[in-house]
Amino acid sequence: MRSGVERAPTREPCRPRKAAAVLTGTQIDDLIEEARANRTPARDVSVGGCAGATLRLTPTAAVYSMRFRHAGEPLRIRLGDAGDWTPVQVRSAGAAVRARVEGGAGVPDPAWIALKRSALVAKAARGEAVVVQTHMPKNRAPKTWTYRQARDAWVAHLEAEAESPAQIYRPDTVRNYRSVIGCPAMRALDDRFVSRSPAPDVAEAVAGLV
Repeated sequence: MRSGVERAPTREPCRPRKAAAVLTGTQIDDLIEEARANRTPARDVSVGGCAGATLRLTPTAAVYSMRFRHAGEPLRIRLGDAGDWTPVQVRSAGAAVRARVEGGAGVPDPAWIALKRSALVAKAARGEAVVVQTHMPKNRAPKTWTYRQARDAWVAHLEAEAESPAQIYRPDTVRNYRSVIGCPAMRALDDRFVSRSPAPDVAEAVAGLV
């Protein structure tokens, strides 16, 4: 016997429209205008071309974000208003944000994201490469040593121990340690703050040392 309630054929009328595989700037403008004109409920649209790149549409705003899971937790990292970004910039910056998080460097702050966008704008306009630093100068610096400072302090400690009456370390041992932690491969970390040096960066330096 047939039930009085029938299933919807294929699509649910209330389900948000699926985005194109890779949205163009014109398509995004149309979506924004549609959301404003029809006062549609808030919804997320995949930008395409970068896993996790998302456009959040509401009747009053359109905001790009990166949405993905990391370490079992859902993340939504705001990139910025749609009027300030092109789809190409979103995909490039979004990929950099995701690589940073998955590489262990943590969620970037808004200043890092803003500088990343400025770098993309400059590169497109003049072909110039702009380095986006891990630590933003405008933010308060962490209360910790750089690798160079930590290395120099540790070597000074070893030398003091070698010169002490107990002579805990032999001079040859101190020279060997100094040469290892101060070799060119490890000096790539010199200007990095110890507390903000992700494991993959350290592993890469160690691999060069090996």
